[in-house]
Amino acid sequence: MAKFNRLSGDPYNNARVELACLNMARAVGLNVVEGRVVSGVNGRDVLLLNRFDLTPGGNRRHLLTVNALLKERATQRDSGLVFRYDDVSDLLSRYSVAIEADLKQLVRLAMFNRAINNTDDHSRNFSLINDGEGYRLSPAYDLVPQPAMGEYHAAGFSHQPNPPKPSEISGAGRMFGLSTTWLCACADEVIAGIDRWSEFAEQAGVDESEHDRLRRLFNP
Repeated sequence: MAKFNRLSGDPYNNARVELACLNMARAVGLNVVEGRVVSGVNGRDVLLLNRFDLTPGGNRRHLLTVNALLKERATQRDSGLVFRYDDVSDLLSRYSVAIEADLKQLVRLAMFNRAINNTDDHSRNFSLINDGEGYRLSPAYDLVPQPAMGEYHAAGFSHQPNPPKPSEISGAGRMFGLSTTWLCACADEVIAGIDRWSEFAEQAGVDESEHDRLRRLFNP
């Protein structure tokens, strides 16, 4: 899959920033695909990502977005309800063949998105995929910081408009039935990974000025 930078209007070099965030996400234990940036394609940088919905032989794995699964069955319209990480948890509890592992990935993803200010965590940015053994939470994707501070996340948690920050997790209680001990250990891993932003940004070729501006958005 190729993701092109726009010729103008992007708040930063999306291709390089997304690559840095993918590598940072992998370091905190998230399941993400491999990628690389190619320069000079019609004057733009391009992020090339491995397709997680294709087998090595080129066959398609069945993929369903959470948005599709949450539509009203009779009309296929959006429900109009507020979207929450709890909705993804409920779907995993119904369909996942590895519920605990997928719930742990979901919690890790929620904390990572909050920590990097990825407020664009809408229902099309979560999917379930069938690799032949049954449905699992797909690898995480579209993990990029949003340039505006203070905006609510597209996905809330419980009765809150935002998922919890890693530094808040000890006071958040249990999430999706996972133990507080595990949640605190996971939060520490996310915080440690975010602290390595400079390393991942340099590896991906993120401009120094963009590196500093984005780092100010992070709030683990």
